[in-house]
Amino acid sequence: MTQWFLSINKGQLDAQTGNVLVATTAPTADFYLQILSTNSPTKKDTMLAMQAFRNYFLADGIPGGQRGVDIPPL
Repeated sequence: MTQWFLSINKGQLDAQTGNVLVATTAPTADFYLQILSTNSPTKKDTMLAMQAFRNYFLADGIPGGQRGVDIPPL
């Protein structure tokens, strides 16, 4: 099973793609995305998953949980 970790730190969130690091082991960055090859996800699958996460944050954690409880505060 292959896995990829894309990571970035809080102070690097300026849309510079060079700030995103790629590794095959868990990073120590503030944010990371882990993609497993178990179910053969494509780039499109990954983008759709990230869009679902974005929508969850925009909805303030509803309907997945209680408002604001399951996500970091602003």
